[in-house]
Amino acid sequence: MNTVISQPRYIPALNYIARLCYTDLFVVFDTVQRQPREPHNRNRLLCNGEPKWVTIPINASSRAIIHDMKVAGSEWIRQHKDTIRSYYLHAPFFDVELMEIYYEGCEDMLISSDDDFTAAMLHTYRNLGRLLSFEPKFVRASEINDKEIEQQYGPAKLLAICRKVGADLYISGPVGREYGVVDAFSGSGVDVLIHEYTHPVYQQIGPSSFVPYMGFFDALFNIGRDQLTALIHQPLNLVK
Repeated sequence: MNTVISQPRYIPALNYIARLCYTDLFVVFDTVQRQPREPHNRNRLLCNGEPKWVTIPINASSRAIIHDMKVAGSEWIRQHKDTIRSYYLHAPFFDVELMEIYYEGCEDMLISSDDDFTAAMLHTYRNLGRLLSFEPKFVRASEINDKEIEQQYGPAKLLAICRKVGADLYISGPVGREYGVVDAFSGSGVDVLIHEYTHPVYQQIGPSSFVPYMGFFDALFNIGRDQLTALIHQPLNLVK
């Protein structure tokens, strides 16, 4: 079984969704501190060719553990949908019904989960699966946490999680090399492959040159649901 371990993402970029689609088990890494500059509760979309952040308001300190992050109400859902509509209204494949699929049921999930940020993101992953024709299989790291995992740090914690879920292959992003993942997993019985992602280039509205790694709405509304689905379902480029 292969696994990916990654922190939650709002309106994730295409490389993140590709791993979510491909992996046998996606472990949502919610047992670490949030990073203020990371796109846990925010991501970028293009407005007149310029990347702009769209951010979920959070009631938590800037260094809170992710599973303790609470969303500040639900008014942001309407505001973000209005923002996305204004950014992409004139894109060739803009469709408000596709946008609604991503947000469907989010407000109810926030109510039932006591505004749990990670629960809301997992709900959007299920909605992404409906939108792009895959069934995500995931577990929260906080649900499988134990003393053995808690005692580890850095790449060793990732290895402990892999052993806990029974993975024999860990799929890492390119930063795994710098993070020491390959060395930490050496001789462990759990193989490591790096996902080397080549971002597709497509015509965006506004910019004179292509801006990669926007939130997925950018691709959805510029190239359409069918072409984006085909891209997401392509095999990952996995290298040593």
